[in-house]
Amino acid sequence: MSLLDWLIMNLVFDISFVVFCTAFIYKLVQHKKQIKQIEQKIEKKFNLLIEEAKSSNNKQEAINTEIKATFENKIVELEDKTNTVIRNPRLARKKFHEKVNIN
Repeated sequence: MSLLDWLIMNLVFDISFVVFCTAFIYKLVQHKKQIKQIEQKIEKKFNLLIEEAKSSNNKQEAINTEIKATFENKIVELEDKTNTVIRNPRLARKKFHEKVNIN
């Protein structure tokens, strides 16, 4: 094998190595871009889930407030009925008997 053949063979190996490294780096860059896109999609989905949880929590708070207001109204009604019975038991008895007879 002559020196020229040896140099050409080394040159072919070097070019092959450079092409392989370039292709490898290109693939790594492509994978990095894909990973970044996947991370962005996951982040968007995560943010949507957080927003959904917040809105669900707000809805639950609104429902709890509504229930609390309803119970407060019922308590006021019961207090009024109790006060009516205490102040005027005959009238309360009369109203009770009217409701029982109607129903």
